[in-house]
Amino acid sequence: MRPIKPTLTDEDVIQFCLNGYIMYEGVIPEEINRQVYAYLEEHDSGEPSEILKQPFFIDGVLLNETVAGAVRSLLGENFMLPHLMSNHRSVKPRESLGGWHWDAGAIISPPTVNYLQVFYLPQDVTLDMGPTAFLPGSHLINYDTAYMAHYGNFRNQFLTVAPAGSVLITAYPIWHRATTKTSTATRNLLKYNYWRTVPPTRDWITDPNFDPITADYKGGDGRRGYTVFSQPRVSIEPVNVAAEMFNWLSGTLDQYRLVGAQGWPLETEKGYDPDYTRKLVNTYNNLAIEMKDYKRP
Repeated sequence: MRPIKPTLTDEDVIQFCLNGYIMYEGVIPEEINRQVYAYLEEHDSGEPSEILKQPFFIDGVLLNETVAGAVRSLLGENFMLPHLMSNHRSVKPRESLGGWHWDAGAIISPPTVNYLQVFYLPQDVTLDMGPTAFLPGSHLINYDTAYMAHYGNFRNQFLTVAPAGSVLITAYPIWHRATTKTSTATRNLLKYNYWRTVPPTRDWITDPNFDPITADYKGGDGRRGYTVFSQPRVSIEPVNVAAEMFNWLSGTLDQYRLVGAQGWPLETEKGYDPDYTRKLVNTYNNLAIEMKDYKRP
């Protein structure tokens, strides 16, 4: 495999940690999309894995400069290409096939990124073609699949209504589900994984002025938390778990210690004092080291 340069920045990686996906619309050239679509017309199985051996697919899709650059940023050097291809192909109209889920084999805690799940649309997908729905931030929720399937629409869900050649790179545990298809047009949705082969380290495009202690892990939409009202009820603060995930990707998870209260990771607000926060975190880290062997008598 030819060398791949990382394309994501520190802020891009934080957004991935918070949302659990990166969407590139129309990034695969139209000629490649046509070749893929024609191949899938001839090989219409649910697992057309032979396409992974086709040079036009390897070069045009798997190693597309934008897509592979993002994968390289999140998985490090020498990542492995997919070995299994799934096609969620839908030809006839159908009712929604049901529930929210993450795919088998998902590991939620700690929030590791040893592989990425990718969805590729080789043709345009309109609302009537049953676009897959995704729930941003749901990859951070450690929740039993038995309790998630019955939910309907979420306020911040998004549907993969997108032009041909769109690629969605996701954290593997992100919640997703099928939606109703009323169109008779064929919809292909290719799904495959890339794999990590090296320990995580912060070797994407880094900013020398970026400080992970004072970075904004809240996200631009001001999201403060999720509460899933069911039994059991689950609440999370994505700012905390996103910060943990960023530290894992940076290779500094041993330095991650949730201070709590008004300590790190704080939401960035007016009047926020980065120097005070940095001092607080350093003090807390030193205290944690000194007390590592402290036990209740």
